[in-house]
Amino acid sequence: MSTEQIFALGRVVERLLICVFGGVSLALGWNLFRVGVVTQQSADLSAKGWRVNLKRVGPGVFFALFGSAVLALSLHSPLNLPLQPTPYSGPEVPISQDKKKEEPTAIYAHEADPEIAKNWVASINTVEQIGTKEKFANSAEQQAIARAEKSLIQLRDALVIKQFGNELFLGYQAYKKKKSVSPDSITEQEARRFAGIESWMHADRIQE
Repeated sequence: MSTEQIFALGRVVERLLICVFGGVSLALGWNLFRVGVVTQQSADLSAKGWRVNLKRVGPGVFFALFGSAVLALSLHSPLNLPLQPTPYSGPEVPISQDKKKEEPTAIYAHEADPEIAKNWVASINTVEQIGTKEKFANSAEQQAIARAEKSLIQLRDALVIKQFGNELFLGYQAYKKKKSVSPDSITEQEARRFAGIESWMHADRIQE
């Protein structure tokens, strides 16, 4: 139940209680006359420039006046509920196709197209080549670059493994180490086997 509904229900219950008490007061005044309580009394009432002087009236009259006053005040101040703002109903503003194209689209690593993933790997390789820690004189900046480089390498390796599989990636790691130590020992079969993964690991965005 919303706040507005609770408020409306509370105001309705309030008005019902006021009417009940006013009616009970009238009934009690009538009952005093019915049972014969007619001892004469007097009262002098005044408010806001007017004055009422009651003399030689029974007590039932006071109950009746009180009940009538309650009912009159209740009717004089009607129930008001806050209106909800009217939703905008004007004409729709068309969205151009160009604007729709500008909206960013989320692409997750495990769902990325191979071409997109390869561009990501190439971008990481480019940052790794250009943003070396030797280019920073401050030791704190060098440490920050080293930490960032480590995280980027982990991300790059995860993208490559997702594309080629963990087994081929581990084989490429061994192939890469063997090639750096003894390039002449690399067979043509090994070169063909790791050609695809090597194109990813050496890709960059510098020559674009």
